Amino acid sequence: MIRKLSAEERATALDLAWRVFSEYESPDYSKEGTLEFKKYLHDEKYLAGIEYYGAFDGERLIGLVGIRSDRKHISCQFCCLVSLRTIILCSISCKIKRFRIK
Repeated sequence: MIRKLSAEERATALDLAWRVFSEYESPDYSKEGTLEFKKYLHDEKYLAGIEYYGAFDGERLIGLVGIRSDRKHISCQFCCLVSLRTIILCSISCKIKRFRIK
């Protein structure tokens, strides 16, 4: 299932983003780049302008996409199962376009 995340679910989503980033992305970043990403995950003013959508396997959050509230930029996208990343992100994108989520 794919749905918009509640404000209460944001911490879980950002934790997923950090875990996936740390495992798959961080090795290709400089220390400064990794620290900058970590700062992004704790910038409440910036995060308040992002809408989060999650992909679930049952009750477990397995993927997320963050979209700026002006709907002109995807700010982040992560999936805990790399092999499903494309499928999940395509599904989220299609759902947003199909239902014109506002």
